[in-house]
Amino acid sequence: MGELACNWMQARADDLLVNVFGYTALQLGLASCDLLRNNRIRNKVILTQDDLVHIGTRDLATDADTAPEQRSDLPFQKELEELYHDESDIPQPFAKEQQFTSQYLNYDNESVDLVILPFTLDWHDNPHHILREVDRILVHEGRLLIFGLNPYSLWGLRNKLSRFPYLPIPNKKQISLQKTKDWLQLLSFEIDRGQLACYEPAFMNQKRLAQFSFMNKAGNRWWPFAGAIFYLSAIKRHINPSFVGPVTRKKKTNAFRPATVVTKNKMN
Repeated sequence: MGELACNWMQARADDLLVNVFGYTALQLGLASCDLLRNNRIRNKVILTQDDLVHIGTRDLATDADTAPEQRSDLPFQKELEELYHDESDIPQPFAKEQQFTSQYLNYDNESVDLVILPFTLDWHDNPHHILREVDRILVHEGRLLIFGLNPYSLWGLRNKLSRFPYLPIPNKKQISLQKTKDWLQLLSFEIDRGQLACYEPAFMNQKRLAQFSFMNKAGNRWWPFAGAIFYLSAIKRHINPSFVGPVTRKKKTNAFRPATVVTKNKMN
């Protein structure tokens, strides 16, 4: 299954990123699969999971001693509470006096042209912070490519019901396609394309997967919501604020002009 997923991700990345230009491209996680190989940006950086594991982590000792009144709300906290009824889906705000080991990515604001997140939001303990950091470092009109696992698929069903997990990421941590879209819209990202794939059952044998390859061909038409893997391609947009209020219009005043008099010339 891992080889099947990696081949599909590599094909999608080669097709989508061939005409993305800029100065810096960044891949966060999954260093074994080079999704930037077909991109033409010269400065390419791939960060491993060890480089990202401490991004946005918090000190639990100081967090437990901090009173709830001293906590600061996260951006879009009220909007998230309106979207999700389950409190476990809403990110909890951090304390002001927390000590972070490595809270931010080591990049300046609006300094990266392309960012790829291959299952980064699924396995990381603080996916909201990772997504906000990506929004911070991306330039205007920058490209974001996200790969994720769909918990509402045959792979997710077997991973949940099986005695031994088949996927490295549990279903509770997998972020669905609709939830990823909501997070991107809150950060003013414009989603231009996306797709689901890997509709085959969760078999470890390559021959068994080849026997059920017909399900992957007909999956987009008959059961599009049951793909095990999805991707979303988005562009960062800036929203220009506009003032709301009455618009005063000035009426144009026509200046008085002298009337023209037509005279006839007499012939002598």
